[in-house]
Amino acid sequence: MLEDVSELDDALLEKFLDGKELAVEELKKTVRNATLERRIFPILFGSPLRQIGVAQLLDAVADYLPAPLEEAEFTGKNPVKGEALKRKHDPDAPFSAYVFKTVIDPFAGKLSILRVVSGKLTSDMTIFVPARQVRERVGHMFRLEGKKQDAVKEALAGEIVAVAKFKDIATGDTLCDEKAPIQYDGPVHFTPNISFALEPRAKPTRTSCRRDCIA
Repeated sequence: MLEDVSELDDALLEKFLDGKELAVEELKKTVRNATLERRIFPILFGSPLRQIGVAQLLDAVADYLPAPLEEAEFTGKNPVKGEALKRKHDPDAPFSAYVFKTVIDPFAGKLSILRVVSGKLTSDMTIFVPARQVRERVGHMFRLEGKKQDAVKEALAGEIVAVAKFKDIATGDTLCDEKAPIQYDGPVHFTPNISFALEPRAKPTRTSCRRDCIA
């Protein structure tokens, strides 16, 4: 493995061939640079159910993956004209976010989990949904840590938060500032290989249901 990592950087490879000891920080930096350039894709093994490898996975995310502000720009399009637009991961840029998951919480109700791409999201803020041309009022916001929900008042570019009880917002929706609209690509929908529907031959009676259940 040391040899494979060394081959990713000329200076490190020369040091390896000379028989010199390679520092852990040098190896981590090389793996990080190669990962950011998408020359390699680190794979880790573990089991969250048995709490095996979870800490190592979180360390690898911090060590090898880019921080939100290190990503140059996020590409979207003008929802009206269709022309390409780019937004920097900057808290001072116009607000935009992407809803990537929706869950139903037994206490908080519907939670829309979103990533703030640019700008800042605050409680009681009115946001715009370009896909449906509607406005929504932001209510309670939470930072999720497993099943724990910590209430927050704001979220900056790069942060992930959950917003409670949006009415007309679904997974895949873009949220933005109405004065600076932008639309990000939604999730990829794959075409099913087979589609069919089942219909009962006749409306079952209570007697037939009881007989079938016993059988």
